Amino acid sequence: MMVSMFPNYFFFQFQAPNAEELIEVLEKKEHVVDKNETWGMHHNSSKTYLEHDHYYPYLSPSLQILTDQLQLKKVDYQMTDIWLNEYQRGDNQELHDHCYDDLVCVFFLNTGEDFSKFFFYDAHSSSLTKAWKSILPNNTFMPDIKAGDIMFFPSHMLHGVSPHKSDVIRKTLSVNFNMEMRD
Repeated sequence: MMVSMFPNYFFFQFQAPNAEELIEVLEKKEHVVDKNETWGMHHNSSKTYLEHDHYYPYLSPSLQILTDQLQLKKVDYQMTDIWLNEYQRGDNQELHDHCYDDLVCVFFLNTGEDFSKFFFYDAHSSSLTKAWKSILPNNTFMPDIKAGDIMFFPSHMLHGVSPHKSDVIRKTLSVNFNMEMRD
């Protein structure tokens, strides 16, 4: 029997209860913030930063599901960043984390044939010996994604997006949150 001692690598994924409404709102790209921010040296996707206050209510139903699944009584989620990602053919997102926040959210507006894949990477796989690498060869995990899915995971988890191989633009919403536990 294998026992997992430290449960700090996990994610929640489910269909957002208001997925159609959220997709419709995001397709309009209203409430855009002019933010001249660049990060990451090896991505080439287009990022459009959005206004926190306008989009928070659309994420609230999914945040409530997350709170229930975590079995938390009271938590305040403070949105720190929200942006829309658009991937054209050849675009990708390098391996990265969001270590200045507590929680990452990704909402998938669309999926399709030859779309780039979201993946998690095991940050500790590089410390394995050759023997352990042959026994435990999988250092990436690609969840099965459908349009309308929303995903939440701890910000320390390394993740990225493989190169996009479709002429249809891949669209995702990314959100960072800090969490404050209340009694």
